[in-house]
Amino acid sequence: MSSRLAQTVIDVLSFSRQGDNPMDYFERFSEREWQRGLSWLDWGGVSLYFWRQVRQMGLQSALPPGIRARFEHRQAQNLGRTSAMVPEWKKIQDLFSSSGVRCVVLKGLAMIPDYCPDPSLRVQFDHDCLIDRDSLGRVEELLRSAGYHRKKLRERDRVVYAPDVPASCGFSDSSSLFSAAIQRPVELHLELWDAGEEKVRLQLPEDLMARSTTRTWGGIAFAALSEEDALLFEALHTFRHVVHNWCRLSVLFEIAHFLDRRRSDGPFWRQFCARIEDDFRLRRIADVVFALAASLFRVSFPCPDIPSTYFGLTPELYLWVNRYGRKSALGNFSTNKFSLFLLREFVEDQASWREVRRRRLFPVQIPHRLRTADEKRASAKLVASCRQGFRIIRRFWFHMRGALLYAWEYPRWRVLIRREGETRVSALRTEAPHREAGRTSLSTAKSSL
Repeated sequence: MSSRLAQTVIDVLSFSRQGDNPMDYFERFSEREWQRGLSWLDWGGVSLYFWRQVRQMGLQSALPPGIRARFEHRQAQNLGRTSAMVPEWKKIQDLFSSSGVRCVVLKGLAMIPDYCPDPSLRVQFDHDCLIDRDSLGRVEELLRSAGYHRKKLRERDRVVYAPDVPASCGFSDSSSLFSAAIQRPVELHLELWDAGEEKVRLQLPEDLMARSTTRTWGGIAFAALSEEDALLFEALHTFRHVVHNWCRLSVLFEIAHFLDRRRSDGPFWRQFCARIEDDFRLRRIADVVFALAASLFRVSFPCPDIPSTYFGLTPELYLWVNRYGRKSALGNFSTNKFSLFLLREFVEDQASWREVRRRRLFPVQIPHRLRTADEKRASAKLVASCRQGFRIIRRFWFHMRGALLYAWEYPRWRVLIRREGETRVSALRTEAPHREAGRTSLSTAKSSL
């Protein structure tokens, strides 16, 4: 993927314009570069966001005709996918409601319009909702009766149920991501954060379900988190994906969309700050995510009434965002393991850090598969198994390469951290004489009275 093309795409998606007209750059890229870039856009989840912005800016003519046709095809595919997902989710929701199970939608339709102007622009792979842990047994019975089976996961904060369809990876190229045939699991969140798995303890609000609100879209009513709690979930969800080395660029774009849309909403930001003020780690996680999204897509810091120091972005975290965060985001955080430098700032216990670092560097979990419902032949299953095998090999290579890059970069990161600490100490020493002079003059003034 051309770095020039990636930067041009970011410029088009940004919420404040700077520099030359993107059309001047579009015409410099060949159709082959656009084909490679389209795959990058697809995997980053921003293809349709980019295509929408290109049309709004009137830049379609600067793209090769074949590339324009591919964008249009993806738009049509995803529209059909969204149209299939809405009644599918309504059926699941009605199943829960009829049995007295309370569930709160976390993503999907709950993100319209603050995070996404239209659901057909999002590439959504599952149905996310929050339920009470006590309801899990009843939910399992309901989903099994509806043709779902439980997937094996190590995490305690969520449970995933997948439709009973033939096993198949179903990906011929990145355009398959928009296919309506790909299975759509139901992901049930029991908590917003798994402290035991992540080794970062957070003090989260306990009244999330009680503060939920009813929302409607397309004639469908559903329960959703309050606006403040929804943003808290998005921040935690993004942070978790970053430190797990797979966070699509679209996730940060959607947060930037929210920051731009609500940047002057003082009452909202004061209520959000009140929800997280008791936990400094939570404030720092939120600020890392906001800073990363804002710097990538050029969004000003929301609500000038709230001081930026409230969130507690340390010099180390600021250094990580600027040195590793933005560049890693362009590769969906899947090209290196530098997110471990970020995670280290939140894990205090040394033994816990050694455990989580080992798991992140050398995980043993087999990658999940997205399945399609349109392949039942033995030959199709064989092809699917081969694709899954190649995917496992690619993941193994990523982990080996990522571990080596981490080991190579680690000494440099420690030097940068040490220099940052020395700079702060020097600044404090410079300020000390002025503070002492101020105290002396104040004492002199008091004694003369």
